[in-house]
Amino acid sequence: MRFLLLLVALVLAPSVLAQDTPEAVATRMFEAMRAGNFDVVAAETHPDAQRSIHDFALMLAERDTTGIFMGMFFDEGTPGALRELPPEQAYARFIGAALRLQPAVMEALQTMRATILGTVYEGDSLAHVVQRSVTTVQGVSMTKMEVVSFKRAENGWKALLKGDIAAMTELIRTQLSATNEDDAP
Repeated sequence: MRFLLLLVALVLAPSVLAQDTPEAVATRMFEAMRAGNFDVVAAETHPDAQRSIHDFALMLAERDTTGIFMGMFFDEGTPGALRELPPEQAYARFIGAALRLQPAVMEALQTMRATILGTVYEGDSLAHVVQRSVTTVQGVSMTKMEVVSFKRAENGWKALLKGDIAAMTELIRTQLSATNEDDAP
């Protein structure tokens, strides 16, 4: 019987040990962000967050009659092409383009150092990683405390949208919907 238990433990051990912690995911995301590797950032982001940004970008693209939005964020293309783009790829392109449009933010990311201070768990499927980031911009050192939330997905812990980003996209979505209703005959 002991042999059977040992055999089961050895078979299951690699899958248990391979599961990431929220801290490990946060570290990978931070390093990928610093390196400008937004495909990795997207891969470490929860599918709900990916879909949220995909749907938000699609809504903006469909309302832009000039094509400027698609050109800035998705290297041309059409809203139809964006609709067909998997949410993970749309997320990577949108976040990457948004950051590249802000050179000062990208510069700050290059000098940033982050230290994870701890994790607060809410049950077994939600965790909040607390980190201190220190960066230098134009010779001025800045320290910022941040909380990044993670939710379990099928393939491990994945980052959620920050509350301010989720609220901003929802506010814009609501305002644009109200504008469309006002324009209706």
